[in-house]
Amino acid sequence: MALLEQLPPPLKQGRTGFPWTEETRPRTGQHWPKITVVTPSFNQAEFLEETIRSVLLQNYPNLEYIVIDGGSTDGSVEIIQHYSDYLTYWVSEPDNGQADAINKGFSRSTGDIMGWLNSDDLLLSDALYKIATFFCEKKQAKVATGLKKVYDQDSRFRFNVYLGRPTDAFVRHWYLVNQEATYWRQEVWENIGPLDADLMFALDFEYWQRMLNYGYSFELIPSYLAVFRRHEDAKNARLITQRQHEMQRVCRQYSIADSEEEARNIYIRNVDSNHAIRMRFLRDLGHQKISNNPHVMLWAERITYWPVIGAMILQLHNWYRKKRGRYHD
Repeated sequence: MALLEQLPPPLKQGRTGFPWTEETRPRTGQHWPKITVVTPSFNQAEFLEETIRSVLLQNYPNLEYIVIDGGSTDGSVEIIQHYSDYLTYWVSEPDNGQADAINKGFSRSTGDIMGWLNSDDLLLSDALYKIATFFCEKKQAKVATGLKKVYDQDSRFRFNVYLGRPTDAFVRHWYLVNQEATYWRQEVWENIGPLDADLMFALDFEYWQRMLNYGYSFELIPSYLAVFRRHEDAKNARLITQRQHEMQRVCRQYSIADSEEEARNIYIRNVDSNHAIRMRFLRDLGHQKISNNPHVMLWAERITYWPVIGAMILQLHNWYRKKRGRYHD
């Protein structure tokens, strides 16, 4: 049954589109695996309602949605209470940070498939159905990641993000995985355990490395599934030095390299000498309307690996960037 008319009206007025006035079309006709989504929350009331609605209005029939708030004082609790009848579980109490909150949520999970969505990010319409379909069709897949879009603090689209194929070597040394669009089977959580609660920035990077160490490889879901929101209060924008220390710690912990920069240089030297140029090409392509089709991004990457044509495309793009200057961040 469609949920939009059943949900209480939004507290934030004047918004349209998904997930305010639009919803994912409900699907019937098959057994859908249970998906657990955990949202860690702390003082992000400005974005939290949109996050919650983006999960609920997936209209996914076997959803377990858990919100763990760290004792917010900015109105977040009132937002959670507004939607509490539609949440599987929620709590607001002091915790030891984001990883601790996520672990609290996952400790209550009974889902077949698991993932977390931060309180300033979003799921795109139809995301959970696409995730469920992928895992149902690929029985051997244990971990899967999709593509994402970037919005600003006012929910305006900025650009699309395709990071490349999530091979073991890429995740190990470049580790750019779209956390917002990454899900795994419950057996992965049961086997590798909770996130490292001592980490504030590198918690996802460390978790991906642990997955690899246990023999789990990442599969690619060729769809845009989620939104990463850029805003001034985002933690990555505030505490760059701490992030660098944590990334260095994890690199050394898993014997990858002595630093994040060295790890990436190892990848370029031993795996793909054109990788940095290819990443710039895909990033710039993500600013073009044609990239709204995810298969365009996948094919663009494949073409860049062609011996002659691919090399020419990368050289021309590199020349264009140098001539025009750096035109995309």
